[in-house]
Amino acid sequence: MFKRILLTTEGTRSMERIINYVSELFPEASFHVISVVNTSIGSLHSTKLLIDLFDKQAEHALQDAKRILDQKGIEATYIKKRGNPAKEILKYINLNRMDLVTLGSSAQRGIAKLTFGHVGEPVIKKALCPVLVLNKNGRFERPNTILNPTDGKTHSVEAGILATSLANYFGATLHKCYVGRDKEFGEKVLRESSELARQMGVKEVDVCELFEGDPAEWILKRTDMHDMIVIGKGRKSLFKKNLLGFTSREVAALSPIPVFLVGH
Repeated sequence: MFKRILLTTEGTRSMERIINYVSELFPEASFHVISVVNTSIGSLHSTKLLIDLFDKQAEHALQDAKRILDQKGIEATYIKKRGNPAKEILKYINLNRMDLVTLGSSAQRGIAKLTFGHVGEPVIKKALCPVLVLNKNGRFERPNTILNPTDGKTHSVEAGILATSLANYFGATLHKCYVGRDKEFGEKVLRESSELARQMGVKEVDVCELFEGDPAEWILKRTDMHDMIVIGKGRKSLFKKNLLGFTSREVAALSPIPVFLVGH
């Protein structure tokens, strides 16, 4: 499945859950664990004392990750960096050709909280590989059923291919739904993507069509019936910068189950 996975960690107990979960899902991957000492704290003066404190936290975070992975017999590469966390994570992803990066999320309802912080937001938007967002208080289970919403656009097509590969890898049921109002186009998208999934070896593909209402709300209401969501990030602006689509943003921020965000 994924050959090179970057685990980001800050050393909290919830991050330990994430490391456990991802390493159990993809035990044959080459794992890289990164913790970044934040030396760019905006208006807060970065004194040596403060940097030293962050440095110790990063060391503990990496030690905790190593303890978990060592217990599973998994060898990993451990990286401590200093600087802007988002920039250092993105730089590492690009230089080392990561296939997947994980991020913990603790967003809650309310438009003001539909962000992933100064670290997660840039990583989600700019990462050239899929991003796995995991709610720190969420439900982590080996997927038996995967939900793959699509609008038929480029990022959704990319997400559909990954969703199909994941369903095949886990032997899971793939549940595809169309998010949009063009019924004829939606039927075509679902028909073609479902046929592709079957050709790729997925044994069971369910199709549900959605043509009206709030797509994010509809998707989130069905998270108790699925174990994982795979969705495209959104579209690109006129200036070729990635814009995290509002539906993808809301789903990733509020989902109690893991969400793969795909597209670059």
